[in-house]
Amino acid sequence: MCLLCLLQSVADDVNICPNGVVFVRQHVRKGIVPRYVLLLLLLLLLQSCLALQFVVSAVMYMSWSYDKAVWQILDYSCICS
Repeated sequence: MCLLCLLQSVADDVNICPNGVVFVRQHVRKGIVPRYVLLLLLLLLLQSCLALQFVVSAVMYMSWSYDKAVWQILDYSCICS
C-alpha cells in the first residue's frame, strides 16, 4: 500500500496542527484524561464511603452505653453501606 493511499484512508480521523502536533479521533485512540477520570471518580467515592463508615463507627461506640437501639441502627447501617 502506498503512503498516499494510507494518508487518504485516515484523513477523516487525523487532525494535524500547524505546529506539527497530530491528534486522532476518540474511536482511534482514547486519551489519557478520559481513561483515568473514571478511576479518579471511583477512588473519590470509595474515600467518601470509608469516611462515612468511620464516622458512623465512632458515633456507634460513643452511644453504646446509653442507647442500645441507636447502636443497633448504626450497626445495621455500617453493615449495609
